Amino acid sequence: MAPPSDHVVREALAAHRLPSEGRISLPRGLGVANHVRLVGNFCIRFLRDWEYECDVRTEVAAAPYVCASGALSPKLIASDFSGRCWPGPYTILERVPGEPVGMDSSPGPWIELAGEARKWHERIAGIDETAEAFDLYEKADPEAMLERATGVFSAAEEAWVRSLAVRLMGAPSGEHRFVHQDLHDQNVMSERGRLTGIIDWGDAGWGDSAVDFAYFPASLLPMALAEYGDTSEGMIGRCLLENLAHSLYGLAEREGWTGRSCRWRFGTLVELCMGEVGGNWRSWLGDTPPSTLTRFLA
Repeated sequence: MAPPSDHVVREALAAHRLPSEGRISLPRGLGVANHVRLVGNFCIRFLRDWEYECDVRTEVAAAPYVCASGALSPKLIASDFSGRCWPGPYTILERVPGEPVGMDSSPGPWIELAGEARKWHERIAGIDETAEAFDLYEKADPEAMLERATGVFSAAEEAWVRSLAVRLMGAPSGEHRFVHQDLHDQNVMSERGRLTGIIDWGDAGWGDSAVDFAYFPASLLPMALAEYGDTSEGMIGRCLLENLAHSLYGLAEREGWTGRSCRWRFGTLVELCMGEVGGNWRSWLGDTPPSTLTRFLA
């Protein structure tokens, strides 16, 4: 669907008796599922493609539970599936200050995010895990993702990555928790080095809590899991598993945000592997990676 006109944006707000005056602006980091507009204290998300209608329904179902958990996430003010102002559904949420954290390994927002994740992991319960609105979790498979990275690695590099993948696949399964499942750097908002909000719950569902650490800079995982309060051997292994698989996913893409983000995150994993880590971390990470992989370091 084409972007909404300013008239449609104001009409959408007025339909829910919300102030519709003020400057209409576009946020930094536009997503693929929605046309997003900012007006005053509101963020209006208009469905861009019918393929993502299920994501809108998921977010509408998840948002009240997330806010009730005390997590730093915007309140859902209204949702509209009537088709009167816009052909598809749209949602109105509180506007989150700041901008997406982006490909930045500064610890502040990411460490705070780990503490916030614990809130929804522990406090949201009693929802039907099979409810149609929520997404199903699938355990990461880094070996399968490695096939997507064909041509990226030399033989020695691929052998090291494959060895790491096989080792991490042995991590024990964790308990199912309510999870965001898409905490990449465009869904984490920050301002002046502080976390300001977690957005886009369109992939929320039930799964291993480790999946919410899949997009963290791997070099920050030791600090993040310490803040989260779980540095058990199993949790470390599962977080590294998710992190590796999600970084391999788009490693071969030469253009676009996905490729850049995956290369950045894989670089932070290389940084972690080359650093001074001990105990459960080193037992999962194994041998130091080939020095040629330093080309991924920022």
